[in-house]
Amino acid sequence: MDIVRKARGAEIPKQAQRIFFCCDVRNTADRTVLISDLLSMDAGMDCVVSWLETSEIGINEKLLRNELIDTNVLVLFVTKELLQTMRGGVFPVEYRMAQMLHRVAK
Repeated sequence: MDIVRKARGAEIPKQAQRIFFCCDVRNTADRTVLISDLLSMDAGMDCVVSWLETSEIGINEKLLRNELIDTNVLVLFVTKELLQTMRGGVFPVEYRMAQMLHRVAK
């Protein structure tokens, strides 16, 4: 499992606001555009955007749990592909784990 982190500068600031971006892996181009948009906003603070590079294969639950505990906001990017997957009641692992950790508003 690869958790990718992206920030405005060359290094990841320790005190930055953390955003976890939950997106279907089939939407990498759209994900890249949206992450660039998130990082381009100057809200007076640094932020770090994290996401899973691969699908649920080989997920290290401990690493993902730690990442989500440090996360301030989980952004669920709703696309046609994601809705098709969720139609069968299958939600992304990071979304399910965020719910268990009480990181998702109901």
